[in-house]
Amino acid sequence: MGDLRIHSPECCLSSPIANQATGVCSGASSEYVQYRQVKEAVITNRSNQHAPFGDLSHYPTLTRAQEIALADRSRAGRQAEAQLANAVASGEVISARDRMALKRTIADGKVARDEFVACNLKLVISMVGKKNVRPELKQDLMQEAAMGVLTAVEKFDPTKGFKFSTYATWWINQAISRSLQKNSRTIALPEDVDAEVRRLHNYQVDFCCEHGRDATEPELSQLMGLPIERIRKLRVWSEGTSSLDDLVRSDEGSGTRIGDIYVDVAAEDFTEKVDFRVIAELVAEELAETASLDERSVMAERLGLTDGQGKSLEAVAKKKNLTRSQARTLEEKAVNSVRATRRVRELQSEF
Repeated sequence: MGDLRIHSPECCLSSPIANQATGVCSGASSEYVQYRQVKEAVITNRSNQHAPFGDLSHYPTLTRAQEIALADRSRAGRQAEAQLANAVASGEVISARDRMALKRTIADGKVARDEFVACNLKLVISMVGKKNVRPELKQDLMQEAAMGVLTAVEKFDPTKGFKFSTYATWWINQAISRSLQKNSRTIALPEDVDAEVRRLHNYQVDFCCEHGRDATEPELSQLMGLPIERIRKLRVWSEGTSSLDDLVRSDEGSGTRIGDIYVDVAAEDFTEKVDFRVIAELVAEELAETASLDERSVMAERLGLTDGQGKSLEAVAKKKNLTRSQARTLEEKAVNSVRATRRVRELQSEF
């Protein structure tokens, strides 16, 4: 197989040995063709893994003159599109010939823009390939970087004298950085805060490498020129997040989750809520049997039997158009009548 890589099938067929043993050479030729097919398949598969934009082989590297020509056509298309939009917005009358000319310029500009972007997608693949990210994220990262190329095409000014690749590199890096920053955290931080967090991390690493220990908050504050309170906030924001469904490692392997060992002190106790509903239903039943309509109305507002929100005596009196003393009297009568019932006495003994 080693000789097959060096000599082509034609060389093999034209040799004296091949004339004497055509069958052997024919077998070697078929093996060589098979080898080339396998090699091309490997190359194609490798290209497809790194290039989600399809086959870019027919898009050549642009010369300086080609970059200027495509940039001029793209800019002319954008100007024609803006001119047509302004005319429509202002109600300006445009002749059919001028309108068709503007539309042709707009279409040509879009074609030039797409060709300009496609010819520079190899730069995107090269830059994304140098990033140390997971393979499943590279596809999305290439798409974001391609948006950076599109921005560079729209803002490129060839009169400045530099090549497009030099200008596009900055926009591609910006798009890649934003994508990594957006997808690297469960809870995204603003760009300026994320930049400060990364700057703090760099200072911590440099200080640890130089002094062999972690930097204190006052030392970081002096290095970064920020208040200590800001340093503390940045350190909190730099911490990662964990899901409450993550399992806690234990020797027993019980499968305990983080959410099972953390208690939300601000959460309402479900058992107390259920007990309150049971008691409220019982009190409402007893009031219906023993109290008058006015007494039931006052107690329902006081205890929140209707909406679950108890009210003060003053609020109940104002809502029912009563004086405070009248509302208190109705409340006392209702309470005394309910306390005298057997079911309430049994309930009091349980609690």
